[in-house]
Amino acid sequence: MTLPDFDLPRFAEQDQPFHAAGRVWIIPEIHFTTLPDGSTGVDGDEIDRIHTAILNEICGDQAPLTPDELDFILDATGGSLTELAQLLRMDKSSVSRWRSGSRSVPSPASWLIKRWAWYRTFGIEMGARRASLGRFETDAGFLTYARHQAIKHGLTVAITPRMSSGQAASGG
Repeated sequence: MTLPDFDLPRFAEQDQPFHAAGRVWIIPEIHFTTLPDGSTGVDGDEIDRIHTAILNEICGDQAPLTPDELDFILDATGGSLTELAQLLRMDKSSVSRWRSGSRSVPSPASWLIKRWAWYRTFGIEMGARRASLGRFETDAGFLTYARHQAIKHGLTVAITPRMSSGQAASGG
């Protein structure tokens, strides 16, 4: 059975807050759909677009991953704890402790997870582009450059993290 192809009215709202990965993000434009019953919602493609922008910001951030960000990355990329543990050559229980917050994600693992998530999301589209070798000297340098390139080439949009209660926004 196929669903009818509705052409539902859409409208955009500017600078909207969006809660994800333990933070509040300011999304420059969110597209809402007016449903037949008069209510409004955000469709799956728009949620994916927003999640891609958030993932790009998390990956380009200098701070180590938080448990909420790790959880978000796994959800946004479709990755699993098992896959991540294999990538890191670690026991799954160690990665699980990071996700639960009982242990913090060490910086080296954090950088590797961010690279993995960024390549998984943007690697095919960005793979043929050239970059100077200097961009690859440090993880921070590469991921900051990669974040900007994904925005520059229209693969995502720039968004802004906003402080939420008890947490400072981190830079990127």
